[in-house]
Amino acid sequence: MNVVTKPIFFENGCACALGTFDGVHLGHQSVIAAAVKSGYTSVAVIILQKTRKKQLLSDSINLKHLENLGIDVALRFDLDDICDMTPDEYLKMLFDSMNVKLFVCGADHRFGKNAKGSLKNIKEFASDNKIDCFFTDLVIKNNMSVSSTVIRELIADGDMEKAAAFMGHDYAIDFEVIHGDSRGKNMGFATINQQYPIGFALPKFGVYATEAIVDGVSYPAVTNVGIRPTFEVDAPLAETHIIGYDGDLYGKNIEVGFKSFLRPEKKFDSLNELISAIASDKEKSMNIYKHRG
Repeated sequence: MNVVTKPIFFENGCACALGTFDGVHLGHQSVIAAAVKSGYTSVAVIILQKTRKKQLLSDSINLKHLENLGIDVALRFDLDDICDMTPDEYLKMLFDSMNVKLFVCGADHRFGKNAKGSLKNIKEFASDNKIDCFFTDLVIKNNMSVSSTVIRELIADGDMEKAAAFMGHDYAIDFEVIHGDSRGKNMGFATINQQYPIGFALPKFGVYATEAIVDGVSYPAVTNVGIRPTFEVDAPLAETHIIGYDGDLYGKNIEVGFKSFLRPEKKFDSLNELISAIASDKEKSMNIYKHRG
């Protein structure tokens, strides 16, 4: 998959999938599938909204999912660079610069200045320019419309199982591993520390059964997200103990997928009590990993 920040002209035309694609959830996947199956070069036009909405997944994880779905090109725009375009100006810019033959988007897609663009604009533009358009239906799961907004709420509630059902894959992070204070290692549970960047949606603080991917190998893991009240650390951090792995991961971007919420954060009265709780968390996480993979 080719990742670009400026439009490319395609001699034989392209199928243009419109959306933000943050999380690449089931609704996004139906849009992507229609573009991929069109027979044209498939282009996912991604509108980055980092200054306006809390980001759900990292750019690298979102792009990985798009590539796995078969997208040929990911065109990434910063919302601030195109937000003053009217709906017709935006569609014309894409049409002229990429030789669009098909526009694909979800039924609730909005675009253009003040988000005034709708399916009506796309239908009229497509008709005037003798190209095709296709709109996918909203995806309903558990009597709810699948959307990035709903998934953010599920993540904030710690409901990783339902979030995964809505996304079609686990909620995950892949932030750079930074140096910590080695407290976990000194207690017999070495951890990797990953700081949540500003602008990302935060999961409910607490302990999770997780899965870590190191050099393409999957390991069961247990992750604490929060401020570590026992040690009075106030910056949100994901601290992961990778079960069965022993190595130096500093400076690497390690993917950690969240499986299930185990318990809330808690301030323990003693290190022995904390060590006992971590051992219990580790056992629960291993059981979840074995049964769910």
